Amino acid sequence: MVVEARRILFMRNLLVMTGVLFCGFSAVALNRPADPIVLTGASVPTLQGIAPGNLVAFKFNNGWTQVPVQVDERAVINFTQVYNGNTTNGSLSRLDYTDAGTFTGPDPDAALDGDDEIVFMVKDAGQACGLHAAPPAGALADTAIRVAITDPVDATVGYVYLFEQDGTLDPGAGRQYVDYAFSLTAGDYKTKYKLGTGPNPENSTIDTDYYTRHFSDRWKLDGLSILAGSSTGVDILDRHKNLFAPGYCTRSEDTFSAAEGAFIVNKSGPVRALRSYIGANSGPRTQRQHVYYEQREDVTTHLRVHAIPAIMDFLDYSPEAAGMTYMNNNLQSALTIDGISDAATLPSETANAVQWELVRGEQGALAMLHNFSTNAAGLTVGSYYLDELTPAVTQCTGDTHAYGQSGHFIVGAPTSSLPEIPNTDPKTAGFKLFSLTRTVFYMAPGTTVADVLALQNLAAHPLTTAFQAQAFDADATVPDVVGQTQADASTAITAAGLTVGTITQVYSATVAPGRVVSQSLAAGATAGYGTAVNLTVSQSITGGIVINGNRSATLDAQVTLALNWSAGVTRMRFSNDGKIWSAWEALLAARAYALPSGDGYKTVRVQYRDGAGNTSSAFSDYIRLDTTPPTGTIVINGDAPTTATPSVTLGLTWADAAGSGVTRMRFSNDGAHWSAWEPQATPRAHTLPGPIGYNTVRVQYRDGAGNTSDAFRDYIKLLAQ
Repeated sequence: MVVEARRILFMRNLLVMTGVLFCGFSAVALNRPADPIVLTGASVPTLQGIAPGNLVAFKFNNGWTQVPVQVDERAVINFTQVYNGNTTNGSLSRLDYTDAGTFTGPDPDAALDGDDEIVFMVKDAGQACGLHAAPPAGALADTAIRVAITDPVDATVGYVYLFEQDGTLDPGAGRQYVDYAFSLTAGDYKTKYKLGTGPNPENSTIDTDYYTRHFSDRWKLDGLSILAGSSTGVDILDRHKNLFAPGYCTRSEDTFSAAEGAFIVNKSGPVRALRSYIGANSGPRTQRQHVYYEQREDVTTHLRVHAIPAIMDFLDYSPEAAGMTYMNNNLQSALTIDGISDAATLPSETANAVQWELVRGEQGALAMLHNFSTNAAGLTVGSYYLDELTPAVTQCTGDTHAYGQSGHFIVGAPTSSLPEIPNTDPKTAGFKLFSLTRTVFYMAPGTTVADVLALQNLAAHPLTTAFQAQAFDADATVPDVVGQTQADASTAITAAGLTVGTITQVYSATVAPGRVVSQSLAAGATAGYGTAVNLTVSQSITGGIVINGNRSATLDAQVTLALNWSAGVTRMRFSNDGKIWSAWEALLAARAYALPSGDGYKTVRVQYRDGAGNTSSAFSDYIRLDTTPPTGTIVINGDAPTTATPSVTLGLTWADAAGSGVTRMRFSNDGAHWSAWEPQATPRAHTLPGPIGYNTVRVQYRDGAGNTSDAFRDYIKLLAQ
């Protein structure tokens, strides 16, 4: 135990001397909820050698929260392994994912090594850990690595902490952002998959809270439902298609799946899912890799084949996508996906490369970013779009419709015969590189072009990461919280790794109510993590006063005060001006009170005193004293002398000078019987009672204090009809 304590102390001192930071730095939240952080073991050399399942991650927001982390093992593999010993289709070595469930096999180094990838989500980053925070339970403190993540777009910073754990924690933190179920119809992959010739039917699914996908064979991606926001969740995809040219059916995702092929990896982890496969007819080393995250998908295709004239990579939507609109960087006037040709409004198929696409509607939104990389010269990199219910172009795969078919159309360099994309197969000398990445964000129906451009800007400014060994002090230092509010003091004590103990309230003549008078442990002292710090907090007498049930005005100077006070109060007193006070008197919850004379606003103040002689601050309420009735007028039918009908219109005016304001009026035809009080309004319809001859209408007005005016009148002669 002594040796271990010395080792920890030595490590602590070494880390301090080498610039290792202690906790205590704030951060602003990063705003990239769909993006991952992908590291390699080389970035965290002190964690290399641990079991991949023993790596755990935490964020700190005034306390530790475990977050999902995933290790994806990689090694230099040869495609001969992937094809289970077939050198004709294999014979390519590259750094790639390993999988004990495929012929790729497990990583020869079973521990976390420099090639392995560590992945967690940006949204799971938190603050830098609080001053003197203790390490999280189950994590080995001396293995901690702080990963600082900086967004160059807005300079925000977030932090994730990596640890080796003691075996009691789940690296996924009890969450599964992505569920990938690889389901080969024939059964077990290693015993049933036909590597030499397909097809190999599947019923494989990818499910997250934002989308679902479906595969029916290696290259046959035929299902896509968006679940983000208020999306309807219908399947909007016919196929993700690959052809040499429109209507040229000798090569397609169907023929790719029916030829030689194999899987490199199929993995479902808590943070992401991996699906990577090879084999596309005479391109056995052509590879497509899907990386599925909770809100986005990264699809990378590596073309490795002999010279070919052209290649197409595009999405063909299903009839369920009808009504959605399509835009890309070359076409920012939205086209409606409806099976009706838009050929007259489209730019040339080979006009410009596709950099982004937006497909949106009540079904949801797909925001797609594209990156094409090659060292082959002379290629024409363009786009393709077709929206026809019954297209003239043969539909090689999927259904017979062309609903918003859209994507890439890359044509080879001109030659004396067919255009040519040069050889990209590394098995032949002089090969060129050719890869295409499509990043798909699954978004809510209201997604805009501005949203897509913002995503494009973020992609152009990748996050940066910095790594720092994280030290934890052996003891907590007690902060000075005297004079702070109780809430601020509690925050400071918790951030220091201590706990708030008992709260004692006292009256203080020098410390404002609600602030700390004293603390049980001296500021600057050291104490074990979790030690309680008791606080003494200044207390105030509380109370209140309400005049006439909170009415705004009164016509009577005699009012009723409703009074309340906190425990321990024994006396009260009153003042009209805050200077001259009445004598202290016994408590009454309802007390009669005489306002000073003269119309206008009147403020009544009350103070309370407890048995120890402590006096509260003054609590007050006000009311308007208004003893003057309002005035007004009435005019019938614009002052006409006669009317042929008893239905007339009253023109009304009212005023209350400096009083509380007119709020109601009422009417009478005889001065004895009056209508109910009603809100004042002009003009107002009125019916004369008759008989034929002169009829008089009277009105009275009432103000907010209850003062009632004299009766104002006008008359008119009712003629015989």
